[in-house]
Amino acid sequence: YLDSAHEVEETLIEVKLAYSVLRPYGILFGDDWAWDGVRHDVVNFARELTPPPRRAVELRESFLQASASVGLNCTTPDLNRPLEASTLTLCEPGGTWVLFKGLD
Repeated sequence: YLDSAHEVEETLIEVKLAYSVLRPYGILFGDDWAWDGVRHDVVNFARELTPPPRRAVELRESFLQASASVGLNCTTPDLNRPLEASTLTLCEPGGTWVLFKGLD
């Protein structure tokens, strides 16, 4: 879980560092999606990621189903990639963002 600095470029540094220590198929959660700096840096980081392998996609899909079953509204935003290639998920209420890691 990452509670970042909320500033452009600072958030990006923190996201990169936190993501780099995740094991394959790990999940990085963060909050404060409403902050411009957080949204900017997380989206830019997610756009740079290579598409995840099938297992990471299955993990994301399981997460989306589980979150819906408890009333959490989670979606995968359009990052100019097909849905199956996305690694970023957003959940409301609360502005939680989620990144799923594939293999390095």
